Amino acid sequence: MSVPIYQRTATTGTGDIIPNAEYTVINEGTGTGQTIYSNRAGTSVKSPPYYADGTGLIQFYIAPGVTFRVAATDGVDTYTDRYVYAAYAQETSGDTGTGRLMEVGAFGLGVDFQGDGSGNVDIAGELIVSSASGTLVNLTATDAGTPQNIIKFKDTGGTTAFVGHASSGSDHFYIQNSTAAGDMLLSTAGSERLRIDSTGNVGIGTNSPAKKVEIAGNNQALASNTTLRFTDTDTATQTDQHFGKIEFNSLDSSAVSPYRAYITAASENSLAGSYISFGTSAFTAAVSEKLRIDGSGNVIVGKTSTTESTEGIELRADGWLKAIRSSAYAATFRRNDTDGNIVEFLKDSVTVGSIGVVSGGNFYINGGDTGLCFRPGADDIVPVSSGGSGRDNVIDIGDPSFRFDNIYATNGTIQTSDRNEKQDILEITTAETAVAKACKGLLRSFRWKSAVNEKGDDARIHFGIIAQDLQDAFTAEGLDAGRYGMFISSTWWETQTEVEAVEAVEAIEGVEFVAAVEASEAVEAVYSEDGEIISEAIEAVEAVQGVEAVKAVEAVEAKDAYIRTDTFNTLAEAPVGATERTRLGVRYPELLAFIIAAL
Repeated sequence: MSVPIYQRTATTGTGDIIPNAEYTVINEGTGTGQTIYSNRAGTSVKSPPYYADGTGLIQFYIAPGVTFRVAATDGVDTYTDRYVYAAYAQETSGDTGTGRLMEVGAFGLGVDFQGDGSGNVDIAGELIVSSASGTLVNLTATDAGTPQNIIKFKDTGGTTAFVGHASSGSDHFYIQNSTAAGDMLLSTAGSERLRIDSTGNVGIGTNSPAKKVEIAGNNQALASNTTLRFTDTDTATQTDQHFGKIEFNSLDSSAVSPYRAYITAASENSLAGSYISFGTSAFTAAVSEKLRIDGSGNVIVGKTSTTESTEGIELRADGWLKAIRSSAYAATFRRNDTDGNIVEFLKDSVTVGSIGVVSGGNFYINGGDTGLCFRPGADDIVPVSSGGSGRDNVIDIGDPSFRFDNIYATNGTIQTSDRNEKQDILEITTAETAVAKACKGLLRSFRWKSAVNEKGDDARIHFGIIAQDLQDAFTAEGLDAGRYGMFISSTWWETQTEVEAVEAVEAIEGVEFVAAVEASEAVEAVYSEDGEIISEAIEAVEAVQGVEAVKAVEAVEAKDAYIRTDTFNTLAEAPVGATERTRLGVRYPELLAFIIAAL
């Protein structure tokens, strides 16, 4: 039988040695006296009472696996060893030297233990430390070297890790894996949660991080298992208060700013609206905000609000694009290589217009198949269809119901008169001659009603023929004026709709729902006798009145009431109640040629 040795000096509660102290050994499992031995073989049982020697040394052998308690007395008071120990066999029966014994101290050993004769102890298994209060283990390194390893971890292959200080007297605590390819792991509930691999990459949720920090998780079913959260613990948010910030630094000392870029989440106002801002810097300038996504979802570039007069770009959440710039163009659209549309305009899913380039440098703008092409090489403007291709003898300028007012030109219009494009060429008839002579006498002076309404007596006098008189002249000779190009009669249908005035509206920033918060007083932190914190301090909280959510409102300019006129070219297109309108007109070049033919 091989039993372990228990060896300890009997002392009083104040640490005074008790020579020749009487002691007892109690089995913790049974609560009764435990058999002890005077030899390692366990063949010589010690009989009570038991006494220490003249130096207060208590030494005995005890059976392996016994948990026991030792109490000593000086004849007046009894001093019980406060700690319970589990005794196990020494490795060999020859381990009897005092250097091979271990003063158990304030912890229990549940493993084989072995001293090395130099004050060091190797523990080959589990170490259990328990205490009712205070510090459980106090480890002190006396080596003044760098670094100071307080705890060393070994396996059969040698030392694998250290825990300690960076140097003697240093405040820097470190944990080091000393193997070249070894990783450091943190686990909870039996599963790995974080890993620092041998290259310094940190992985959360992954055992093979590919970057300096990698977070992995299964986000199936819209989970958020790879979320990184920043929390501002202030309960009274102010405008522009940061919720979190990421900075991107450079160690280049020649840079103006200590960091080159940032991403910040902050409060838009004290009512919990928020925005995200992005800051960058030129090499010779300090970092500053360049882009913001506000609480309404608007993307703002070059400024911090949607103020109309401030230069910058706004990509509104409702689809409105705004570019504001002083003393220079506000937008550039470029198409490389091929001809075609540069910008397209759609109504719902249908393309209704475009702006583009054709023939290498000719600019066109069109709505559907009706457009104009500006040709700088020819110094002209020509009618085109979609895509900028020419469209001859189809497109009109103006409409019977929507006319241009004046046309300013150096020369008159040029009208095609090529014989090759004409047919049914005839001399003027007797009836037509009679009409022409009558028209000469039908020329009158007049003033336009619209001009008189606008200018009063200052409206100018014009000279020409009345279209109805021209029509009557043809009718008098048995002819139909509508058969002649000099006479124009246009009919359409129209409706008029009253549009109410619009009052000006100032822009309102959106506000998210804010829950009411009751005021609370500050609470100081509570500490134990050992200085350990029991409960954290709590700052005072001011009351916050709850606010209902408010949607953002765009600014609206004031507009006067007016009547909108809608026109329709055919009765079939016109709605019920539409008014039929007819306007007569004259082509004066043809009319004058007609009159001259009769002279």
